[in-house]
Amino acid sequence: MSEHPPQFPLAERIGDPSLFVGREKEFQAFDKWLGWIEKRVGPSRALLARKKVGKTAFVERLFNRLWVANGKIIPVFFEVSSKKCSLMRFSEDYFTTILSHVISFWDRNPGPLKDVMTLEDIGRWAETTQQPFVQKEIRNFGIYKNESNAHQAWIQAYSLPSRLAVTLNQRVLVILDEFQNIGFSVYPTEDLSGEPDESMPGSFHAVVESKDAPMLVTGSYLGMIVEISRRYLEAGRLRYIHLSPYLAEHEGLEAVYSYASYFGEEVSNESAVVINQLCQSDPFFIQCVLSSSCPDKDLYTPEGAAEVVRFEIANEDGDFAKTWEEYIQGAVNRVNDIHAKKMLLFLSQQNHQSWTHWEIKEKLNIDLDDSEVLDKLRKLVKADVIQGGSSDIRFRGVNDGTLHMVLRNRFGDEIQEFQADFKSEFAEEIAQLRQENRSLKGKLSHLMGRVAEMILANDIRSRHVFQPSVYFKGLSDNPKLLIQKVETRFMINREDGKTLELDIVAQADEGWVLLVEVKKRETPSDETMVREFLEKLRVYPILHPLAKVIAGFLSRGGFTESATVLCQEHGIGTATDFEFTEPKW
Repeated sequence: MSEHPPQFPLAERIGDPSLFVGREKEFQAFDKWLGWIEKRVGPSRALLARKKVGKTAFVERLFNRLWVANGKIIPVFFEVSSKKCSLMRFSEDYFTTILSHVISFWDRNPGPLKDVMTLEDIGRWAETTQQPFVQKEIRNFGIYKNESNAHQAWIQAYSLPSRLAVTLNQRVLVILDEFQNIGFSVYPTEDLSGEPDESMPGSFHAVVESKDAPMLVTGSYLGMIVEISRRYLEAGRLRYIHLSPYLAEHEGLEAVYSYASYFGEEVSNESAVVINQLCQSDPFFIQCVLSSSCPDKDLYTPEGAAEVVRFEIANEDGDFAKTWEEYIQGAVNRVNDIHAKKMLLFLSQQNHQSWTHWEIKEKLNIDLDDSEVLDKLRKLVKADVIQGGSSDIRFRGVNDGTLHMVLRNRFGDEIQEFQADFKSEFAEEIAQLRQENRSLKGKLSHLMGRVAEMILANDIRSRHVFQPSVYFKGLSDNPKLLIQKVETRFMINREDGKTLELDIVAQADEGWVLLVEVKKRETPSDETMVREFLEKLRVYPILHPLAKVIAGFLSRGGFTESATVLCQEHGIGTATDFEFTEPKW
C-alpha cells in the first residue's frame, strides 16, 4: 500500500495533468451532487457536449479526485468504444474493469487502473484477501462464460455496481464515457455477424435509478443521447448537464499560458489576451492555436496571434477546422441544400433564443412549405448542429460562437449575408481592445486578481534578462538574472511528506532561483502567510542544495505591518503590482 497515493492514479488523456485548466464552477456543482450521492439521494446524470469540449478530461479528473480523496464513493470508469465487439467480450471487459477499479480503490494501488485485471487475477486476489462477495461474482461469471451464455453474463456485469454497493454498504459512481456507442458497437454474435444490438442502452433501465450506484454518462452527440434516454431509459432517469465549450475568461487566459509553456511558444501578456478573446476562452481552440502549423507563426504580437487564429478557422490544414468538419459534414449529408445552410448559419448566429419553423421561414424568406422547413430543421437536430427548443416546432442554435465562425468560413461564399472576412474583423476587435476604455493592459489588470501568478510568470519569461528589483523592493540580493526556465505551481515535499506549492519558480544562470509567493485576494497578506512562505523557502534549498535563492512576495491586497516587517527581516522582496513588459510590436 502506498503511503502517499499519486495525485492522478488514472492516466488522463489530456496528457500532462497541468494542462487541465479551470472548470471551477462545474466542479463546485458536481461536488454538491457527490454530497447527495453520499446521502443516497444523488440521481444519475448525463454530461453532454460536442467533441473536444473536454468531457472526458472532466470525468477523468473527477475520477482521480474521488480516488485520491479515499472517501465514501468508489469511482469506476469505463469508456464505451466505437469498435465492434461481441456481447460476451464486452461483458467480460465491463465486468473486469469494474472490479479492477474497485480493487484499486480498496488497496490504494493504481496498478489495476493501468492494467485491468483478468478474471483469473481477480479470482486469486479474492482468495488471498478472503473477499467472499468477489469470489462469488467471479465464480458465477465463469459459469456463464463457460456456457457461452453472453446474455446472462451481461446481466451480471451491468448489475454488478449496484449489487456491490448494496451488499457491502458502499457508494459506487459508475462513469461511462461516450455512452451513445453502446447501441452501435456491441454484437450478439461472436463472429460479429448481423446487426449490433441497438437495445443495449435499455440494459441500464433499472440500475440507472440506483441511489447506491448512480451513473454518470457522457455523450458527444447530444441528440443521440437524448433519443437513447427517451427510448430506453424513460424520461427523468438521467439528469442532463450541458458542459459549455467555454471556460471563464480568467480560466481561458490561464489555458493560453499553460499551452504556450507546454508547446514552447512565446506569447506576450497582450497577445495572450487577444488569443483568449478571439478563441472565446474555448480550451480546444486555444490548444489548436498554440500548437498550430500556421506558416510564419508569430504568437508574440496581437496581429500575429490573430493571423494564427484565422488560419485555424479558415485553412483546411488547421486542426480546429478539421475537428468541426465531422459535425458539419454530417449536417450537409443529411440536408445538402442552400436553405438548410441558411437556417444553420442563422440559428448559430442567433443562438440566444429559440425560433419556430415558420418564424425562421419568414426571417430568411425561404420559398418552401412549412412542412419542408420543419423536416430540414429536424434533420439538422439529428446531425447535432442545432438543438430542439421548448416544443416540437421550436429550434435554436448551439451555444457555440466558434462553430458559427467555422460555418461562416465554410458556407459564406454561397450565402452572401454570412460572408466571412476574419482578417478585417479580428483587426477591428484588436483595435477596440486597444482603446483607452478597453485597453489590453486594463484587461490584464482586471484579470490579475484571478491569474496573477500566470501573468507574472509570463512577464518574467518575456524579459529574459532583468534584475528582480524590477518587480520587488527590499530584496536581500538583486543580481542580473538570465532566465532559463519558469514554472508555476511547483510542488515540493517536506521531510514529513507534506506537499507544499510554490507559485512561481524562475531558474536563472549561475544557480540563481527566484521563488515567488502570490496572493491574489484584495485583503492584506498577514504574518501567518509570510511564515508559510518562509517554510517553503526553508524546504526548497534542502531539495536543491546548489540553488542561490531570491524570494519575492506579490500581494495584490498589500501587507499588514507585521507581515512587512517579517519580509524585511528575511530579505523577502515585496510588491502589490508590477508594470507589464512592453510588447515587441
